[in-house]
Amino acid sequence: MAEVLCHTLSKNAFMPGCESLKRLWLHKYMPDVRDEMYKIRQAIYQSCTDVVMPARNLLPGVVDASPVRTIQYQQSVADTARFIAESKTGIYQAAFQVEGILCAVDML
Repeated sequence: MAEVLCHTLSKNAFMPGCESLKRLWLHKYMPDVRDEMYKIRQAIYQSCTDVVMPARNLLPGVVDASPVRTIQYQQSVADTARFIAESKTGIYQAAFQVEGILCAVDML
């Protein structure tokens, strides 16, 4: 039986957790009840994406390990391992997971 990878902590969950446990709970279980700070944070993330997406096209030979949906990082973890084994020169959205902690980087 294949091992199912799932993460219990991500950057997006870590930040609300630093603010309060209630905020973390709302973030994880009631995402439709997000406050104004969440909207501001999302706008900041979007502006970063707006810069990173065109920049990655400047690097030849880079492969993309982005998940189809943001919650599907198990595939990104598997793709990252495969790309490393294939000695790819660069991996966009590389993802690693250890003991339930997920780390995804813009460029590796």
